Amino acid sequence: MGSSFVRFPYTSRIIKECRIRQDSRLLSPPRPSFLHSNKMKLFVLFTCFSVALTAITSLEDLAASFEEFKSAQAKKDLDNQWQALHMAAAAACRGSTPEGGKGSWSNSVIPKKNGDKCSEQCRTTDRPNCKAEVSLTGYPGKATAYDQKVGYFYNYECDGGWNSDPRQNEVLAEEGDILESVKTPYYRFCCCAK
Repeated sequence: MGSSFVRFPYTSRIIKECRIRQDSRLLSPPRPSFLHSNKMKLFVLFTCFSVALTAITSLEDLAASFEEFKSAQAKKDLDNQWQALHMAAAAACRGSTPEGGKGSWSNSVIPKKNGDKCSEQCRTTDRPNCKAEVSLTGYPGKATAYDQKVGYFYNYECDGGWNSDPRQNEVLAEEGDILESVKTPYYRFCCCAK
């Protein structure tokens, strides 16, 4: 608290009493026997008000911090969902490329644009050779049986320009669409190599 509290006796006792009453949800300030002047009564009221205000500010800060944490965690969860999809797309591309690759460089996966052919899209990147087009989806949650379908895929040739459904275009999708498998049944990707 401030230096003004030093002028009055029993300051720490009053603050302690205020906190006890606040924790007990008692709204009236304490009335110790040493309250003999109006100045002292005002001091006690001010002290209790300050203690209560500090607690409210702390709770508001705590609530704001919790909301920030929830928002950051929700963003992280979405990012992890998109990353999982991208890793699945990379695996699907690898599986759709029977001869594999040659050289010391990596191959890449890019989102498929509606109406374009993957052969055209790959040509605009540093991995200009299209190896395949893939379309895949997966379901959230853990599998509970060995015959349970956990995802679906299609693989296409590079020059097909297949499936122009705009819901299957990751770039046009809303960030939260990854969590709604009914809204977005599949996402499409191009598999590009050097």
